[in-house]
Amino acid sequence: MKRILTFAAALAVLALVAAAPGLTQEDVRLLAAPAFAPARRAPVPFNHDQHNAAGNIEACNTCHHAYQDGRLAPDDDSVGMACADCHAADGNSPVHLMNAYHRQCSGCHEQSGKGPVMCGECHPRE
Repeated sequence: MKRILTFAAALAVLALVAAAPGLTQEDVRLLAAPAFAPARRAPVPFNHDQHNAAGNIEACNTCHHAYQDGRLAPDDDSVGMACADCHAADGNSPVHLMNAYHRQCSGCHEQSGKGPVMCGECHPRE
């Protein structure tokens, strides 16, 4: 009887996971730069599509900005590039990598009045 109940519970969990609206493990990415190793905080789980929908973000360069000759290039973006390609974690860039993440993410959250702004709200305890 215990095996039947365990099997039934497992099937129920699988059914719930399968029924989750469009959310797969591939949709959730961890924002973790190797430059932060060893990390002081847990990486940030980030669902790209869900975040864009909640923030009404349509243009990629809203977050994935690009610069040319030291000026913001409004018609270009940095999709596919790692933030660390431009923002070094060793202090050898105008904006330190950690500051770049925090300005981009929590800065937008504060400005819009939406989203988490405290450390533990983005960086879950492991």
